[in-house]
Amino acid sequence: MLLQDGKLELLTRAKNHLSNNDERAAAVYSRAAFEYWVKSFCHKKNIPVPFTLDNTHPEINGLWEAIKKRLVEKGTLVQYQGKIADLETFRKIVLNPWSHGAGAHVVKAEVQGAIAAVEALFSMK
Repeated sequence: MLLQDGKLELLTRAKNHLSNNDERAAAVYSRAAFEYWVKSFCHKKNIPVPFTLDNTHPEINGLWEAIKKRLVEKGTLVQYQGKIADLETFRKIVLNPWSHGAGAHVVKAEVQGAIAAVEALFSMK
């Protein structure tokens, strides 16, 4: 499912589903791209993360908070504040796994925003 960096495949699939008016699938792939980025960023930067026995499904919120804590420690939070704020907006709506259940309405504009917010994260160094 993933190509060399994961980002390309997941975000491409999200955009393709969105262009085919399948907002729910687009939201799922955008959330998967966010989770991939969070795990990859923590790994790449050696960020300590909360321990879980089931490491196949780490608590994404804990990893996300660890990333923000590291940015504060490094004094770079301000540099990325806009990207973080955009992501936080869509985390509550589209990037929330509970928002994709049967009957949950997913709005195209919100999915577009979520895809853009996740894509922006991949430029963070």
